[in-house]
Amino acid sequence: MSQPIRNIVKYIVNTQFILVSIAIIINLFIYRLGLAIDINTASAEELARELAYVGPVKAQRIVEYRQKIGRFMYPEQLLEVYGIGPKTLERNWEKIAIGNNSSQQLALLHEAYYPPLDLSPPIAKFRRLVTYSLFWDSILILPLFCISLFIFIRAWLVSLKKDKIMVKTWENARIS
Repeated sequence: MSQPIRNIVKYIVNTQFILVSIAIIINLFIYRLGLAIDINTASAEELARELAYVGPVKAQRIVEYRQKIGRFMYPEQLLEVYGIGPKTLERNWEKIAIGNNSSQQLALLHEAYYPPLDLSPPIAKFRRLVTYSLFWDSILILPLFCISLFIFIRAWLVSLKKDKIMVKTWENARIS
């Protein structure tokens, strides 16, 4: 191999090594920030180290409860552990992860924790305030109908009369 090719290979290897090293360091740094800890696989020491307001005693209780129930399906199940309250769960919400849950198990547990609610409004039955009577309809509606019909016919006749006058004046204007 010639010297320029060796230099190029060295440069590529060194660059890749540096980039991979940087990626590993960034991943370790992000992991150490404690973005998420799987409460189904973590030991008591890891739980005590990563979760805020969880000491060794509470962490041991979490591990014992996990062994008792098999595995956690939801982070809310931590509230069933003695000493873990809503504030502790809220402070650690972003740090808690639950791995290896099948979608069927999650769906069943979601229904168990959050049953479907019927939020539709109840159907109200209105009382009848006035009994229906054809007599009162005929007394009110028929005279009003006759009055409105009379007004319509009168307005129509008046408009016809005005149209005749307009036509006559227009014919007179064309003749002269």
